[in-house]
Amino acid sequence: MLLDDDCLCPECRKRVQELKQTYRIEGRFVHVLYVYNEFMEQLFFQYKEDRDIALAPLFLSGQSRLIRRLRGCRIAALASWPEKTLQRGFDPLTEILRAWNLEADRPWHKTRSFKQSENDPGTRKEVGHLIACTPDTTRQRRPGRLLILDDVLTTGATLDALFSLCPDAQAEALVLAAHPLWLETHKKDRQSHPVFFR
Repeated sequence: MLLDDDCLCPECRKRVQELKQTYRIEGRFVHVLYVYNEFMEQLFFQYKEDRDIALAPLFLSGQSRLIRRLRGCRIAALASWPEKTLQRGFDPLTEILRAWNLEADRPWHKTRSFKQSENDPGTRKEVGHLIACTPDTTRQRRPGRLLILDDVLTTGATLDALFSLCPDAQAEALVLAAHPLWLETHKKDRQSHPVFFR
């Protein structure tokens, strides 16, 4: 039996470590939904690398309040490297949103493949030079507060690059899952009374 609008069974849901925490990083708000624990890593691998597109709904499953909030935002998501998207046959963030009738603008794209897990921490910080603005995105703009969407936060380098390319100084970010090391490093940046997930 599934829980409410939850597509995870109760036993699997217990293995998901929900966080719902907001961090203020250099004046920008970063909202984190889950901890990137071993189970979440397995889910993302099965979804993205094993191309199990049926898993797309589960990343926002059981989050009806958050989904309502997202409907009032202008979501901007980093597109995968185009060749990787062709290889998979789908874009992971697009499908996660589509499962809940949400859409995202695509103001940025990766200029080549770069897998964080295959690089050392120093090299991971260089990911910013692999992200470029996508031409003619102004025609796609929707109303609402700009919310940058990323699936997994490891070092924060990708998010830093997106914020630096973003013309909206009020833009915030929603990260589906953050690595425990990033969370530990940014303990001091946690907001005492986060309202984003309420």
